[in-house]
Amino acid sequence: MERWKSNLYFLWIAQILSLMSFGFGIPFIPYFIQELGVTDPVSVKFYLGILNSVPGLAMGIMAPVWGYLADRLGRKMILLRATFFGILVLAGMGLSQNVNHLIIARLMQGIFTGTVTASYALVAAGTPDNKLSYALGVIASSNFIGSSIGPFVGGLMAEQFGYRISFFAGSSLLVLSFLIILIAVKEENKTKWSDFKEQSKDKKENSPVIHRLRNAITPLFFVILVILFFVKLGGNASAPYISIFVQEIRGTITGSSAITGTINGAVGLSTALAGLTIGRLGDRISKRKILYVLLAGTIFVSLPLYFISRIVYFTLVYCFLFYLIGSAEPILMSLMSENTPKEKRGMAFGIYSLIANLGWAASPVIGSAVTIAFGTKTVFLCIPAAFFIALLISLMFLKEQREKIPS
Repeated sequence: MERWKSNLYFLWIAQILSLMSFGFGIPFIPYFIQELGVTDPVSVKFYLGILNSVPGLAMGIMAPVWGYLADRLGRKMILLRATFFGILVLAGMGLSQNVNHLIIARLMQGIFTGTVTASYALVAAGTPDNKLSYALGVIASSNFIGSSIGPFVGGLMAEQFGYRISFFAGSSLLVLSFLIILIAVKEENKTKWSDFKEQSKDKKENSPVIHRLRNAITPLFFVILVILFFVKLGGNASAPYISIFVQEIRGTITGSSAITGTINGAVGLSTALAGLTIGRLGDRISKRKILYVLLAGTIFVSLPLYFISRIVYFTLVYCFLFYLIGSAEPILMSLMSENTPKEKRGMAFGIYSLIANLGWAASPVIGSAVTIAFGTKTVFLCIPAAFFIALLISLMFLKEQREKIPS
């Protein structure tokens, strides 16, 4: 079997386990903080905004640094680093005694973890260009499969054994992901440490990060980053508040974890299917046209969410919505990656992750303000608003960018 295929399949398994691990406990943080003593509804929404923005902001700041080091030291090493610290962070969340401890753990998550971007960078660097959309779609599917199984199992586990056990179980499972990456994934053409030290001493490269940033950010890349920001902003605005939405509809926290886990699991499954199906289309027809359809479809599908008050109907519409959203990001990544030389893709994915995480960090802050001021359901209106801006930008500017990013 070709090395790129072998790596892809092992990374697919490792990422399923990784996202399962985080999915065991993190979707239920709104319930966990109530167990930690935060029970006022306004305070819960306020802390949810902080807890969901802190890791995104920290991860966004660190992403270009890890991306630069990935190009220098090897993408496998950076993925192992992210997985190892994930083990520690999840265990730390399970040990939290108050909401401040949980905030610190989420901050550490943002600074030191990030297996998703690291796995994308590793796959992109070793995959032939004509298979890139497919490979990125496969990795996207692993993320969403893990994100679907994790909350479902974690919700049942939390109902039976408590939220802390869910975090500890996730930490334990992440050890298996670490071992698969360590033993089975083989990276080719990575920079040796001795070469890295020589490059660091070279006076001609006093500012290698700035130089690589200047080479990577071209007009096409910039447009993709702006679109990505609004896609992440809209796609993540409602996620932290699904658990509160379920709790408000049911009128009790009892049993809500299992229902929330089921919703998140179904959403993960639909986005996994998106990565496998739409990802293949991106290798055959215009990625720009696919993106236009996905952004427009997201706007129309998300509008009814505000008016739905039955969990079954909500879940069906929400799943289809995230099929569209889950299809958009692999297309954006493929557009970015195929226009970036392989030796610069680590830095490119670092910049990409920076913007994605800034969108992730901004969305719960906006969501918190909206839900406190206007009620929980209003957060669903943030989705069509953000995707309308993304569609407008793509129609105005993306079609004008035809050049490939130069080496």
